[in-house]
Amino acid sequence: MSEVRDTGVLGTVLDAARLLVGQVRHWLPMVAVLAMIGALPEALIEHYLPDMATLLHVLISMDTEDVAAAAGMVVLLLSLKFVVTLVALMFAFVILADLSAGRTPDVWAGMRRLASWRLQFAWLLAGVFEQTAISLWFMGGALLLVPVGLATTVAYEEDNGFQSFPRALRLGLLEMGSARPGVRIAIAVTLGFLLGAVVSGVISVVSCATSAASVGPAVFDLLKTVQTGQLPTLPGGGLPADSGLGWGRVLFVVLVSPVAVLPTVFMITVQQLTYWQARRFDDAACRAAGHTGRP
Repeated sequence: MSEVRDTGVLGTVLDAARLLVGQVRHWLPMVAVLAMIGALPEALIEHYLPDMATLLHVLISMDTEDVAAAAGMVVLLLSLKFVVTLVALMFAFVILADLSAGRTPDVWAGMRRLASWRLQFAWLLAGVFEQTAISLWFMGGALLLVPVGLATTVAYEEDNGFQSFPRALRLGLLEMGSARPGVRIAIAVTLGFLLGAVVSGVISVVSCATSAASVGPAVFDLLKTVQTGQLPTLPGGGLPADSGLGWGRVLFVVLVSPVAVLPTVFMITVQQLTYWQARRFDDAACRAAGHTGRP
């Protein structure tokens, strides 16, 4: 196996980052546009949704049919956000799958490949583990990716349905240099989501500061009113104006929304690159075993 170079855990992280940066023109425009489209429904809900006290007042004044219609609209918009975000990640997966394999990106061929029912059922189960790992990354949830972190890539590249799980387990626990492939994925994904959490925290602080600045004049007027001994009144028959997100913040939320999907895109890239590295090691080991007569 001397011809197979082991890059180690740090190499896994750096290789994924280099691929994403070097090939950014292939994956970022489509993913960013879809992410912004997916963020728009929730941003609009927050823009038009009043604060909790006013919302309760509005709900009490509405009849049952209006409440049901409003709830249905909210569910529809949130479902649209989920679907569009999922599509964005699927596009990212097929583009990065070609890039990590050294192929010329072919989005439509990749999407046709994803249409396989065998692949979908395997992905559904693998997605449960991956989403759990993503949700619990701060508690070491990425360790779930040690045995199944390669399942989605194996299913896609080898078209083997649920057989991708034993294959992923074998590759994930393969003896490969300084760390097994599954361990490399777990560490890299944890670092990726940690960095994503830091960046999201900074964006949240900036967003909160922007919101505070936008409501500052209204708060100042309210304090002046109270100091004069007058009772503050709410415009529009008791409903506060612009009680949700302002349009400026809606635009800000939409524009920075692609940042939220970057950790998952990084995870996809790590999985795919690690798959090909583990596969090369496995192929080399099999050739060596066949040459020396070992089983």
